[in-house]
Amino acid sequence: MKKAKKIISFILLLTLVFLPVTASAASAAKHPQQCTSVAVTGEAGGSGAEWVNLAYGLAADDNLFVEAILGGSYYSQYLKMTGFGFNIPADATVNGIQVTIIRKSLAGGIVDKSLKLLDANGTAVGDDKASADIWPNNAEAPATYGGNNDMWGTSLTAADINDTDFGIQLSVRNTRGDSNDYASVDYITITVTYNVSPPELSPGGVMSVTATTASVSCNILNGYDDTLEERGFCYGTSPNPNITDDNKVTVGNGGGTSFQANITGLSPNTTYHLRAYATNFAGTGYGSDVEFTTTKLLTGITISAPPENTSYMEGDSFDPTGMEVTASYDGNDPEIITGYTFSPSGALTTTDTEITVSYTLGGVTKTATTPITVTAIAPVSIEATYTQSDTVYTSTDLDDLKSDLTVAVTYNDESTEILLDTEYTLSGTLVEGTSTITVNYLSLTDTFDVMVTAVSPVSIDAVFTQGELKVYPSTSLNSLKNNLTVTVTNNDSNSETLDPDVYSLSGTLEEGTSTITVVYGSLTDTFNVEVTAITLAGIDVVFTQGELVVYPSTSLDTLKANLTVTGINNDGSSAGPITDYTLSGTLAAASGTSTCAITVIHGLFTDTFDVTVTAITLASIDAVFTQEDLVVYPSTSLDVLKDKLTVTGTNNDGSSAGTINSYTLSGTLAADSGTSTCTITVHYGSLTDTFDVTVTAVSPVSIAAVFTQGVLKVYPSTSLDSLK
Repeated sequence: MKKAKKIISFILLLTLVFLPVTASAASAAKHPQQCTSVAVTGEAGGSGAEWVNLAYGLAADDNLFVEAILGGSYYSQYLKMTGFGFNIPADATVNGIQVTIIRKSLAGGIVDKSLKLLDANGTAVGDDKASADIWPNNAEAPATYGGNNDMWGTSLTAADINDTDFGIQLSVRNTRGDSNDYASVDYITITVTYNVSPPELSPGGVMSVTATTASVSCNILNGYDDTLEERGFCYGTSPNPNITDDNKVTVGNGGGTSFQANITGLSPNTTYHLRAYATNFAGTGYGSDVEFTTTKLLTGITISAPPENTSYMEGDSFDPTGMEVTASYDGNDPEIITGYTFSPSGALTTTDTEITVSYTLGGVTKTATTPITVTAIAPVSIEATYTQSDTVYTSTDLDDLKSDLTVAVTYNDESTEILLDTEYTLSGTLVEGTSTITVNYLSLTDTFDVMVTAVSPVSIDAVFTQGELKVYPSTSLNSLKNNLTVTVTNNDSNSETLDPDVYSLSGTLEEGTSTITVVYGSLTDTFNVEVTAITLAGIDVVFTQGELVVYPSTSLDTLKANLTVTGINNDGSSAGPITDYTLSGTLAAASGTSTCAITVIHGLFTDTFDVTVTAITLASIDAVFTQEDLVVYPSTSLDVLKDKLTVTGTNNDGSSAGTINSYTLSGTLAADSGTSTCTITVHYGSLTDTFDVTVTAVSPVSIAAVFTQGVLKVYPSTSLDSLK
């Protein structure tokens, strides 16, 4: 039956945002906390005087103040303080809220203008507790608003007060109409009074029990985890144990709504009563009574009767039939038990020499052993039974015989089993007639006989894939084998592709479709070949220029003496020399030599060859001098001779370059007396030629005297020589 709830008031004082706060419940108290948030906003109807030094409100009694300087009859902004850090139980009933402000003024003119609570949304709610009392002049003192049973006209809940936006909003005004005053706040505390009831707990749970210990657990149902002074479990041998008269184990006062403990020092094989408990400021709550019994204290087990079977074959499992296990206890009589386990419990091996029996009671495990013998299973013989159902050939794979073969193995435990095909091998050779084949399994063997038929070919199949291959009447039959696949099928239904060297071809290749025969022993098959007639497919030109000098003026037909034209048939054979062809192209060379391509044309077929062409250049000059009646003296200018001189050029291809006029002459015209022959050289570029000229010596033929006396005076006495 639940105890009646005991009502007790809890008073928590926590610093809001920037001011220290305290919390108390009965005689307990929490240390002051630092505030976490301060805000300043303008009052409706105007901006208001600004609060400054907000950080100074983070510590109490430090002689540092949050301040506002107010002009005469002026008011301040709202000073909003939140984040007090309350943690009131969720189902607590809030009875009252008390606000204490430690404040002062400088000139004794400051009074409250507005003081209201802020709800969980940070919105001002409820009664305005502003007081008309003048703030203390120049000496800080506390002012208290509200009380233990004053809700400020609100219905705030524990959740509202625990919210970080819950707090207080303050605005002040200056009553001095003609001068400034300072409003100073050291810190603010909020005290919340609320009711809680003693903790409610679930029935204690017993998780595990040994001979001397028990592991137990419990849940707190009404969520007062953070207000607990103590929690744990009380136990004894009488119903409904309590923390005053019976044993208890404590689990601290926090850490969640679930808790557990390990109880030690219990007596074996004893019935106990257990109740969980938790204590807060309202009292102690108990869970319902739970009964548990400790186990006997196990001291050992013995195999009091051996199992019926102690000899096993490898792979068998232990059979405990007939085995009797007796447990011994401290303070209790021995007894035969059944809830034991043994190992190995699976397939036994030859290394297993004993069975270990285990028994656990109350966390205590004891073991005992019983001997066994395990014999390895080994095959002792095999028997092969062969029932031939198909023809077996010399080519048959031995493993193919396994489909008609059954191999049974017998073990030393007289058991038998049929071997899988993969567990044994076959050896021996299949020869025509009766062959004996050996079955091998480990070191065991057995044999069976097989009737064997020789392998022989029964047909061939020729597949000719001509594709792009051109076949002519001149094509060798053996060359067709490259596109031919010949498959032989034997009497064992196996087939293989024949090597081209083991069969022959016969037949004649004629224009159109020709049938060719494949011959392999006594077997034949035929295939068809499309044969193309032999026709001229092209020409091949070979030009051997050798010492032949070719000029642009050279006739193309001249080149034929150094040209060989051969016809090429479509089967690649030669069609012999071709002479009825023509040449086309141009022989050209601007200077030096150049290569010219000349085309050979024979019907629809052409081919080209290259010719080295030498440019036509002046090779020599020829001078012809016809003196006739021209008398040439040593004093005659050489250029005079040009009137009687003809100079012509000859090109390197033998053609005439025509008359040359822009030449020069060199040489000397000389004759001492009478006439003489002089050789004169004609120059044209680097080319020269000479001609002979008959030169007549110069001799006097008459004289002429011209005397110019001028002013000369000549007298009869003048010497004639002076007249000269």
